[in-house]
Amino acid sequence: MNTLPKLDLFIRKGDTFAKVLDFNESTQSLTGAKIKAQARRNVRSEVVEVEWNVSIVDGFANISKTVEETLLMKEGNYVYDLEIELPNGFIKTILEGKLTIEDGVTR
Repeated sequence: MNTLPKLDLFIRKGDTFAKVLDFNESTQSLTGAKIKAQARRNVRSEVVEVEWNVSIVDGFANISKTVEETLLMKEGNYVYDLEIELPNGFIKTILEGKLTIEDGVTR
């Protein structure tokens, strides 16, 4: 069984969400690569609950959601993964974890 690195994430509705992942120690160049990240209620769910904005700059993947986007999210517990597509068409899931979305008190 191949295990992926795990990183659990937390988003509070109404907050800006930003996470930076460092790929500078990777042996693979990320030039021209694309990263896709989605969260669902469970791995078998057809419904994508959250899709992240992901950009790659100088070996760092920046995953973010604006305040407006987090306000529209549904509270709950989800699973997510992150996959990378290299310019040669190679696709690999490189990270997975749990995502918790909670309401904030301050509005």
